[in-house]
Amino acid sequence: MQWLRKRLGCSGKGRLEVIECLKTQLTSLTQNDLKLSIGLNDEDLEQLATRYDFSFIAKHIPHRGDSDNLKLIAWFGSAITDLACWDLNENKEDILVEGALFNLGISLFDSVIDEIPNKKLELLHAINVSGIEKRIIKPNDEESRLASNDNVINHIAIIFDGVFSSLGKRMPYSPNEPFISELIRLIRLMYNSEVRVDENPFNAKSLPIIFLGKLGITNSFRPETEVFYNKLGQFIQIYDDWMDMADDFLKGKPNYFFNNRIFYPSFLKYVVYYFNFFKRIISGSIYHSQTAAIVGYFFREVMHASAATNNVLYKKNIVLCQKIIFH
Repeated sequence: MQWLRKRLGCSGKGRLEVIECLKTQLTSLTQNDLKLSIGLNDEDLEQLATRYDFSFIAKHIPHRGDSDNLKLIAWFGSAITDLACWDLNENKEDILVEGALFNLGISLFDSVIDEIPNKKLELLHAINVSGIEKRIIKPNDEESRLASNDNVINHIAIIFDGVFSSLGKRMPYSPNEPFISELIRLIRLMYNSEVRVDENPFNAKSLPIIFLGKLGITNSFRPETEVFYNKLGQFIQIYDDWMDMADDFLKGKPNYFFNNRIFYPSFLKYVVYYFNFFKRIISGSIYHSQTAAIVGYFFREVMHASAATNNVLYKKNIVLCQKIIFH
């Protein structure tokens, strides 16, 4: 496995080449050390870990690491949401918690789908688009609560319930309110992509970033903020696909570096996927510089997009990207 990661450039010298490319760009942007805090703090994360029993989750769904790693996943969700909260103080703590729980929830959902197939049906029964929509619309109704008779799946359901009951209380549903309808549309696209019934497999990777951003506002995105979150979603997808190339191939999962043309006929998708994989395996380090250039391009795009929004979001985005690259 380690040989495969090195050959594909997501470990060893290939990884260092990508990191150095991004580090050089970051250094040019941060002339002064940014003393800026984003996302939930350590105390808030510890409270979440206790309330939602991260230790139990880490024991029974070990694919995402220990309790500390689950807190890191939650922090990233809160930090991405925080970028959209630059001019918002009211309900900010609730919003950051929603972002933290959502990011953790979708990570655990993905782990069960990929790693624990015997619990997949129970997961889909407990957490689905119609149930989520009902919870948002009726956040105080006990019958709408997301839950499962399976103790492991119930822990994930409780996390999602925390997100959508909070969202429903914070933004009461109205048929004439397009914002909640837009969030539900995003949820449907993400869900269908995750359970492989959507033609675009990358929606499950990039749309959660847009959803996290929309949690941080109470109306429509400004055009420049919309562009930024789209670019951020693309960068994080590309960065994760680079890091996960070996794992994705072994699991047969979509990956930008093997096939980014999602609208090929089904048989051709697999041909392109395996062709690009073996081309990278045979060529080895020849493709490492190309990979660094691709990741670097998407990083520049997201930095330019953040600079076009406002100074606060721009600085917060630098802090977020530092954490993504160096954590």
